[in-house]
Amino acid sequence: MIFQKILMSFILFSFYVKGETSDKDVNFFELEWEHYTSEGTLQEQLKNYVFVKGDYSFNFTKSDFSFRTQLKYQYSLDHKDWFHFDLPEIFLFYKYDFKTSFKLLKSIEFYLGRKVKKWSLGDDYWDLGLWNSLILWNPLEPMVKGNVGSFLTFKSENWETDFFLGALHIPNTNANFFVRDKTPRTYSRWGTLLPNKVDEYNLSIYYEFIKPFYFDFINKKSFFVNFKTWTEKSDIFCWFKISFADKPTNHLYYIMNKKHRLKVDSNKSKEPLFIDQVLTGIFSRQRILSTEWGINYNKILSMTVSLENTKIKEEKALDQENWSFINSRESFTYFSGILKYQYSPESFFELGFIQSWFNKYRNQKNTVQPVFVSQNKILNGLSLAFEKRSSTLKGLPLIFNLKYQYSFLGRGAWLSTNFLYYMGEKFYTKWSAHILGSGVKNQSQSFLSIFKHNDYFTWSFVYDF
Repeated sequence: MIFQKILMSFILFSFYVKGETSDKDVNFFELEWEHYTSEGTLQEQLKNYVFVKGDYSFNFTKSDFSFRTQLKYQYSLDHKDWFHFDLPEIFLFYKYDFKTSFKLLKSIEFYLGRKVKKWSLGDDYWDLGLWNSLILWNPLEPMVKGNVGSFLTFKSENWETDFFLGALHIPNTNANFFVRDKTPRTYSRWGTLLPNKVDEYNLSIYYEFIKPFYFDFINKKSFFVNFKTWTEKSDIFCWFKISFADKPTNHLYYIMNKKHRLKVDSNKSKEPLFIDQVLTGIFSRQRILSTEWGINYNKILSMTVSLENTKIKEEKALDQENWSFINSRESFTYFSGILKYQYSPESFFELGFIQSWFNKYRNQKNTVQPVFVSQNKILNGLSLAFEKRSSTLKGLPLIFNLKYQYSFLGRGAWLSTNFLYYMGEKFYTKWSAHILGSGVKNQSQSFLSIFKHNDYFTWSFVYDF
């Protein structure tokens, strides 16, 4: 509680103390009302929520050195113990420019800390969460948080290469879970607890946890390397990028194993009685190889195509007595692309596609097959996006955007629309609607089928500073 008060004091103080801002910074304070059209699946879940949200970035530059930090937070006025915060970025930066006629290199950049970088199209557009971790307070609108370590970038006139080395790994941050009476519960409409298959001796609940036991998991090494080259002739700009990573997966799972004993009655029938629960954490390592091709014509029409493959090398549990994998090999391949038409400086039309393939080999011992719940909205499907900006009274902008995604695997769709109306230079109101639907009956198969009851509308007031 004391820590929350200190953090809230920093947030309020940020209104009065400002550093330099970059073009990508969007500092705001938001009061949002969220209304769901149906009841939740758990008793703690409500139909109406009121949130205080914010995003604050601070930049300080002196000579060739820079410091940057970004804070995101969300506080529920309905539940006093529901308080999310995260630092997607916090790093020191140094850049050295070659002022001589050194043709091989133009500059060298060094980052130390936590930094967000666009490694692949799958992460940037489809929210796959392979390279960067995600903040999944609301998985329909995930936010990216960077990797922790040291970054080294070499830049030339027509190529650049990046190296990343990390000794700490922080996985995805998920919906707010808590344990009550030895049972996991959640206030969030985006938390679901799906039971495993029950046999004669075992019962497990498989879910993602918001607060992993970091000291058991973060001491994991990562290595990334990225090479990008480009060429520009007249109005045509083309590029090619290849990236590789050896890192832990960003999905962190927990298993609630219920130990039990058997009671034998006079008829010699067996009835399981659960006497204890053990929370077991599972992590994996993976290798990722990604390639990307792109072309841009006159900054109006652009097309990007990407092919990515990730292989999970191992899967281990902290409590090997209750959950142990002898061998595990999983391979995912993603082929995706985007076609974007920028018909005005602030308005665009975008069409995207993704196709995924999954191969799995697993040899298990003394375990129950877990239920796999994918956080990803779309793994095989199409996406359509549109955004229009126009001027209103007093020259203030009016913004409307629409996004539609269809999943072939889940036989369902997600429709999202936002309408922003500026009431002043720094103050605007926002309305949004999110509609989900799926035809799949098996809830473990699709994100859309699990959360298809979570249609919701929001209305918020935002101060942009």
